[in-house]
Amino acid sequence: MKIGLLGCGVVGKEVRTILDKKEELELVRILVKEESEIDDTRMTLSYEEILQDEDINLIIECMGGLEPAYTYVKEALEHHKHVVTSNKKMLATYFMDLYEIACKNQVSLRYEACVAGGIPWIHEMNRVQRIDKIHSFYGIMNGTTNYILTKVAEGLSFEEALSQAQQNGFAEQDSTDDIDGYDARYKGVLTALTSFQTYIPIEEVPVYGIRSLSFEDQTYALNHDGIIKLLVQGVQEENEISLSVIPTLVSKDSILSKITNETNAVFMTSDTLKESGYIGKGAGGEPTAHAVVQDVLSSPTLFQKDIQEGRNHLSRTSSFYLRFSTMDHNCPFVKEVLSETTILTKPMTLKELYEYTKVNDIAFVMEVTQ
Repeated sequence: MKIGLLGCGVVGKEVRTILDKKEELELVRILVKEESEIDDTRMTLSYEEILQDEDINLIIECMGGLEPAYTYVKEALEHHKHVVTSNKKMLATYFMDLYEIACKNQVSLRYEACVAGGIPWIHEMNRVQRIDKIHSFYGIMNGTTNYILTKVAEGLSFEEALSQAQQNGFAEQDSTDDIDGYDARYKGVLTALTSFQTYIPIEEVPVYGIRSLSFEDQTYALNHDGIIKLLVQGVQEENEISLSVIPTLVSKDSILSKITNETNAVFMTSDTLKESGYIGKGAGGEPTAHAVVQDVLSSPTLFQKDIQEGRNHLSRTSSFYLRFSTMDHNCPFVKEVLSETTILTKPMTLKELYEYTKVNDIAFVMEVTQ
């Protein structure tokens, strides 16, 4: 198999290293952005050179971002080339378009590396579905926020924990996608389409990040024998899907509370297997590259599932801790007033939460599972 690689950054370099050790895989072209990056005779600045090479039958996209990654992947599929991508943002945004092109041209579009890094999460969901229907999934899908929350639980302030994560290479200098929950949302969308065969547009998924996490919020968690984790949760009941990204108070006795630093942990429930879980490195060049090459080895033999675009019904019910910037004294969901700015809600649907938080000045939202 002859392969073209788009991008040779943190992940792309590791992909090149692994591919060069596999005799049955031949990496023949590598796209880079700048001439100064060229340190390999296979490198080129021209995507057209890769696209028009009829000997290349598989493209790996490790560029990141929306453009030109989306255009390049679209053109590769239109040219009857299999595609493997690690670009969760691009794929979660444009999935249905790319999926339809892949199906039309009878080529595969694989994305194991987009979700949970080195954990074979997408593979395991596909494997489980050979026997079972998957009813729900949940987990820690962002290593940056889990690192920050681990350090906050150990006594650091949010700002100190973020700075430490950046210094240790677990967070970018611009960590918006991580701390505001967008990265986890992309992964949730891709997990939902794999487990439920339904694509939920990203704009329909409520996302509450940890940017405004305060000492008061952490004190509440400690006083209730809990740990705060940013969780992605998806549930399908009677063909209605509820998908969300919300900081969640989990018991100190739970498995999730033991998942520390940049580690990811994901779980699913299905008919005969019941609950199954997978824990491992969620990010980093080597784990992600491993997932990419696993997809490369599988690509020629895998065709697409029947995936439809659907709606996020947000019918799942829970209770929530809400900290207001300015207290709404007429909030209809109050179960308990905790302080001058915080309340615990009575059980409410995710839809009710989403609609309420869109029109009220709320600084921090946390689901309470205890």
